[in-house]
Amino acid sequence: MKKTFIFAAMAAIAMTACNKEEIAAPEEGQNLVYREYTATIEDGASTKVAFGTPGENTIPAYFQDGDEIALTDGTDVYKGTVSVPENGGNTIIKTDVPETFTLSAAYYPYDAYTYNEEESRYEFTVPGRQYADRIPVLLQSTSIEGDYITFSAAEAGSAVVHYSLTGDILLTEVRLHVTNNASLINNNPQYTITYSSQYGSSPVQLSDEPFDVYFVVTAEGAKSLTLEAKTAMPEGALGNTSYSYYKRKITPVDLTSGAFIDLPAINLNTEELLGGNNIWEFGSAHGGDCGWTLNTIEKGGSIDGTTNAEYAVVTMGNNGDETNYNFRADLIYDKGFTQNFGTYRYVAMMTDYKYVVQEGNITVPEEASISKGNIKFDVGSLGQWHNKSNNQRTAELETDIKNVRVWYWDMLGDFTNSGWVNTLDYHIFDAGVKFQFKIADLKVSNVPEEETVAAPQYKVYWIGFFNNVTEIQGMIDQTEAAVAE
Repeated sequence: MKKTFIFAAMAAIAMTACNKEEIAAPEEGQNLVYREYTATIEDGASTKVAFGTPGENTIPAYFQDGDEIALTDGTDVYKGTVSVPENGGNTIIKTDVPETFTLSAAYYPYDAYTYNEEESRYEFTVPGRQYADRIPVLLQSTSIEGDYITFSAAEAGSAVVHYSLTGDILLTEVRLHVTNNASLINNNPQYTITYSSQYGSSPVQLSDEPFDVYFVVTAEGAKSLTLEAKTAMPEGALGNTSYSYYKRKITPVDLTSGAFIDLPAINLNTEELLGGNNIWEFGSAHGGDCGWTLNTIEKGGSIDGTTNAEYAVVTMGNNGDETNYNFRADLIYDKGFTQNFGTYRYVAMMTDYKYVVQEGNITVPEEASISKGNIKFDVGSLGQWHNKSNNQRTAELETDIKNVRVWYWDMLGDFTNSGWVNTLDYHIFDAGVKFQFKIADLKVSNVPEEETVAAPQYKVYWIGFFNNVTEIQGMIDQTEAAVAE
């Protein structure tokens, strides 16, 4: 038996923009009077979206006690609350309005009727905030006779996205990211359902019994969909925030008006979600060089993970000559590894290489000139991160260690070769595939023949994958404490 939260007003799922004239919010201090309206839904009104086989098992429309409805006279908008008698009888909408109020239109749900400040008007749209115990299907009045309102389906323009979840996490919130492509760089979910703060609801304990999640979405053509499931931070994690688990459908989904999109079942099992992570801590107190290497060892480059307890020192090799130096030291891991990017979304590195390479803080002869270098994140099987715009899109965090910062990259962004990492299962990097940070093009030119330039060095404290930025900060705090000892 499937668990589901389809208990509230189930009606034609749609989206429409209406009431194009300007409508102002009610003035404060108005004298309002109590009024009741009788509400009914047209016979035969039902969802235009079939839950299951198209054309079968449609859900009839009805109101639930406590539903909120927008009531307007074409100038102001007031909230009405539905009252459904336990012993049957008419459904009543209760409200407070001015004595002179003449109803011209009504819309359900109330929070779908929102004010567009840029265009100075109200719009009836699919709400981004949705609720655990009701699907925000849209109804609007089709006739008003005195205090008697008849509702029916709003104009077509929305669809339903359905997820079936199993697992063992305590689910506090689900978010749906709807994007033109699979990138989640701009991490603003379009639709959100919270399970721990609405209508007295509580977090949902997932189990082997499927739990259904439904989102009503605006019909807007082919889009990429990503489900974000939020839960409490697991024991032993860094930081002090909730955890997000991402499950992304890379191929586009056609959000046709009236469509029901039944996506593959998703299992959110803790053992699977928290498995498959890697953090390499450098230095003699940890793993030395942790198996990382350079591309310029034969040209004087080296990585020393034994001299210092909390970091390794990378010496850059020279790809140029003794007059025009071209320093480079790509940091490479090619041993192969498995990574869970649905949980550990960010890769981060604590280092001072920006100070050395991009800011050019090295000692050179007075006559010489410096051309500052570049840093690019590149994975052999995926390509360059975010279409080569590494330096523009990479984020960084400050640390209390002199010249040391943390750079981090969103692995759910796109790469130039194959596009996207896998979030539905572990992503496997085969041995020989270079997972690398290209640290190159630090050039020193016009060096006098009698002068030399010492090879620049940068420090690497750790490289690892993290669920969120707060967790990265927790790793920074931990490292700062170890360095201070």
